[in-house]
Amino acid sequence: MRTMRTVGLILVAVVGVGGLWTLRARESAARSREVFSGRAETEAAPAPAPAVRSRPLPPTVKVLDAPPAIPNATAARPQSLLDVPFTPELVRGLQEMTRDERLWLDYKLGFLSKLESCVQGRIQSHASIQLWAHFNVDAAKQEATGTDVELTDSGLTTDEEAVFTECAESAHAGTMLRLPHPPDEGEYHVNTVIAFPLDDDAAYSFLKTGTWPTRS
Repeated sequence: MRTMRTVGLILVAVVGVGGLWTLRARESAARSREVFSGRAETEAAPAPAPAVRSRPLPPTVKVLDAPPAIPNATAARPQSLLDVPFTPELVRGLQEMTRDERLWLDYKLGFLSKLESCVQGRIQSHASIQLWAHFNVDAAKQEATGTDVELTDSGLTTDEEAVFTECAESAHAGTMLRLPHPPDEGEYHVNTVIAFPLDDDAAYSFLKTGTWPTRS
C-alpha cells in the first residue's frame, strides 16, 4: 500500500509539472507570436513624435494645396507663408490673389530666404534684378522643379552679378513649385524681379501692407 501511495504521488507530481510546462510552453509560443506581430510590450516600437506645425491659417484663406515643409526656426526670413503673422491686411491681400499668385509668393519667400543666406552681405548695390526662373514640369503631380535662372537686367556690379547668379542658381535649382494648371510642354518659365536690398522686395512689402506694389 505504501508503495502504491508513493507511486501515485510521483504520478501527480509528474502530471503537475507536465501541465505547468505545457502552460509555460503555450505562454512562450503566444509571446513569440506577439513579438513577430509587433504587439509585445517589450518589442513595441516607440510612438512617433507629433508632427510639428506652425499656427493654423485663417479659415477664410486657403493658401496652399499641400502641407509645406516644416519651417526652419533659425531662418532670418520667412521661408513660406506659414511663417508669417496673418494681419487683417495680409488676409485681405491674399484673398484678392489668384491661386497661382499665392503659390508663387510662397515659393518666392523660400527662394529669397535661401538667396540671402548665400549672399551674406556681398551685394551692396540698390538694384532691381530681372530674371527668368525656369522649371521642368511633372503634369501628373502638378509640380514644377527649378532648373536654372537667367538674368535679363541686374543693375549690379560685375562682381555682385556673379555672386547673385551663383546664389540664385543654388536657391532655385531642385526646388518645387506647385502648379494647379501645369502646361503640357513640360517646361514652365516665370519672369520676376528681385530687389536689393531685399527689404525693398515686393514680396516683403506685400507681407507688411497686403498690397502688391504694382497694384492700385
